[in-house]
Order: sequence, then C-alpha cells, then structure tokens
Amino acid sequence: MILHLQQVATLLKPGGVYLCTLPDHRRCFDRFLPPTTLIDVVTAHLEARTRPPLQAVLEHRCFTVQNWRHAADPIKQPDTELPKRLRAALDEYLGTTYVDVHCWKFTNDRFRQLMRQLLTLNFLPAQTQWKTYNFGNEFAAAITFDHPSPPSTNTPHTHGQSQHPTLP
Repeated sequence: MILHLQQVATLLKPGGVYLCTLPDHRRCFDRFLPPTTLIDVVTAHLEARTRPPLQAVLEHRCFTVQNWRHAADPIKQPDTELPKRLRAALDEYLGTTYVDVHCWKFTNDRFRQLMRQLLTLNFLPAQTQWKTYNFGNEFAAAITFDHPSPPSTNTPHTHGQSQHPTLP
C-alpha cells in the first residue's frame, strides 16, 4: 500500500487527484476480521510484499461471511468444516502466485487515521491531502500529492543483497 501510494504520487501531474473506493469492512464479508493497523501496512512495505500474505488468505477463506448483516461470528463460533477450509486455503496459497483476498480492511475513520500516520512517518509527500466520502457499504478517497519532487521509495541500494524498503 505504501509503495502503491508513493508510485501514484510520482505519476500524478501537479493538481492531479487519485480517486479510489474502498469497502467499509464492517459492511461486507470482512465484518468479523480485525481492521488493518499501521504496523500491518509498514510490515508489508518493509517485507516488499507483492502478494497477499498467508494470514490474509487463511482469514478470508475461513472467517469471512456471505450474509454480513445476519451472520454469526465465525471466529467465535467455528464450524466443523474449519479444518478442511484451513487446509484448502493453505493449498491454494502454496499452489499459486496470487490469491484474490482483501489484504487491507478499513473503515473511513481508520483509513484517515492511517493516512495521517503515514504522513507523520514521512512515507507520503509532506503536501499529501485527502478527503473521504461515505457511500453506504463503502467509502471513497480523493488524494492529492502536490509536491516539488517525487517522494523517496525508501529503497536502499545494496550490492549483492536483496533489496528491501527501509524506514524513512
């Protein structure tokens, strides 16, 4: 997510706006999963992830719900099929390079808080601004990155070592 936002910042022309819509995790199949934290996002960045982690695949395949308004919490009340779903999720993760699951789970408030934290930690250009809009089960974010120079991707140059992003 951090690298994605940094890349968007370098691609947008001055005055450009990045628009995105995100599901409110309380109002979709992610309802019972924990919301994304700053540490989740920073860890993914420092590990240079390019695919969902095993944890996200296991959570999605085992603890999401179809009828989010009326479903019982599958974490508190696991069913007898859970061992089979865990095994199938692991097999799916190991058998492919990408599994389509939600890695990030936000509410509008959590997203704004995370953006403030990323800005404070200098992962985003100092002039980054955003506004969010609620739309029922999802929210939209309008983000601008007006800045005099592109932000650092925080990737050190090393010789013969794997390259991993670093803290700003």
